[in-house]
Amino acid sequence: MELKERDLLEIDFNKTKSYGNKILLLNTSVSNPWAIINVSEKGIIEYLKKRVTFKEINDKFKNYERQSLKDFLTYLYDSGILKVSGNSKFGNKLSIDRSFTSVVIKVTKLCNLKCLYCYSPKEIGNEVSIMDYGTLRKIIVSFEDIQSNLPKFILHGGEPLLRFDYIEKIYKELNKGSLKNRIDFNIQSNGTIMPTKVLKFLKNNQPNVSFGFSMDGYPEINDKIRLEGKDIGPSSQILKNLKSLQKNKIFPGVLVVLSSKNLHHIEEIFDFFIEHGITSFSTLPFFPSGRGKQQTELSIKPQDYFVAMQKLFYKIYKHNLKNKKRAMERTISTLLRHILTPFRDYMCMRMPCGAGLNTLAFDCNGDVYPCDDFLGQDKFLLGNIRESNLHKILSNSKPQIAPLTERSFSSVGCKDCAWQGICGGGCPGTNLAFYNTLNHKDYFCEFKKKFINFLFELIANEKIDMSVLYAQ
Repeated sequence: MELKERDLLEIDFNKTKSYGNKILLLNTSVSNPWAIINVSEKGIIEYLKKRVTFKEINDKFKNYERQSLKDFLTYLYDSGILKVSGNSKFGNKLSIDRSFTSVVIKVTKLCNLKCLYCYSPKEIGNEVSIMDYGTLRKIIVSFEDIQSNLPKFILHGGEPLLRFDYIEKIYKELNKGSLKNRIDFNIQSNGTIMPTKVLKFLKNNQPNVSFGFSMDGYPEINDKIRLEGKDIGPSSQILKNLKSLQKNKIFPGVLVVLSSKNLHHIEEIFDFFIEHGITSFSTLPFFPSGRGKQQTELSIKPQDYFVAMQKLFYKIYKHNLKNKKRAMERTISTLLRHILTPFRDYMCMRMPCGAGLNTLAFDCNGDVYPCDDFLGQDKFLLGNIRESNLHKILSNSKPQIAPLTERSFSSVGCKDCAWQGICGGGCPGTNLAFYNTLNHKDYFCEFKKKFINFLFELIANEKIDMSVLYAQ
């Protein structure tokens, strides 16, 4: 940026935090621009509050080396907290893509495991437990009518591979003509089912068909949470299948539900994953939904969550320093992305979130919901894809979606929080599970506050190289 003498300079921040001899200047707009300055530079910041020209600030700080002053002002501008003649680097508005980027489809409620915390109801009862072929087909082709780019279709269960034959059939039927190479499936499994035909299908259709599975730790932990039977757990079969996947150059993502059963073993779990070639994984804290409503003892405290994630952060950092193949955990990576860039493309950590805007969920019987966290809850039911078309369902969905899209930092108690644009205000589905309301301070608020502050402290004191953990 080339500063001119007549350029009007206006500093634009509303929060400060001190870290030793460094000061964090933070703007709590949605893109959360920030800059870290030395205490010795505080006088320049105070003068900039008067809205002065570049010439005036040069005249005021004559003893300040001219190029150094210019570099400092350029840093403030590039950080997004200095306006130059009314222009800001990032702006204060978050551009939200209004298209659907991911769609969850419950292809079956049947499962070969009985996990303690399963988010599906404890008993299936008389409702439809398997999605029929015509319904799955209609869901997929419906999106071609409402937007140019198809979303990623996330096939959930139950255990979706119990319905593999019709997943394969529909992919082969639709992956041609105008839909050729445009259909992306992500199969989210428990990892216990991997016959040769599934391996072949996954291998031959990468990257359009991806695979992920759940595992809550090493066998001694996982087998006590994700139950297969009284005397045997699923871990040995999962690890056998993982080897087969890796042998075929298929590297699945792994989801870990953090509960009181495994939280305090997070470092050992990381070592176990690395030992078995798992470098990309996501952690998700337990929340009481479905069968989990009867397992409240699995809940974790926000402070314990913070301590565990801090330990995991350092484990990942030390691993990445020594290894070319870097490890990545989604929550840590997303928070770093929100700190280091103005982008907010992860819909679950944004205000408003992506429910009804970027994602939808379809139950086995064709019922449509704004997010899979609300499956089976009548007040969020948008319609049924078997009885109507998707365009009509969405056109009439405002009463159900508005309570989600109209959530704000004020309505959830985050109005004065310095970290609101980084954290995103919490998940409405989690709020519903813990507090039976959409608008409430996030149950894990204290975890996020402490963890974001922890990251900024590391950045301010230049204790670690963040590029080791996050490459922009």
